[in-house]
Amino acid sequence: MRVGRYINTVCQLFDVQVLYDIEAVSDDENDFRVRPYVALGEMSNYATEFRGYEITPWFPSEEELDEFCERNINSFHIAACEIQLDNGRYNLG
Repeated sequence: MRVGRYINTVCQLFDVQVLYDIEAVSDDENDFRVRPYVALGEMSNYATEFRGYEITPWFPSEEELDEFCERNINSFHIAACEIQLDNGRYNLG
């Protein structure tokens, strides 16, 4: 599991994972620096032609991603419940 409590919760609600990516921050070929980014979603799988997706914006650190998840945890819970209802996994009757 990830370090962030809210990251873990959202990953479990939607069965997703923490995605990592990097971006080059220098145009000079002799100065290779990158900036990391993290988001929640599912990675693409080119062997099966599965196209990945993100359910959060990209952030420069897990701490910032966890803060975003904390601020939006109620919305994530509501969305997860709506998905469960749409899939017929909850019987309210």
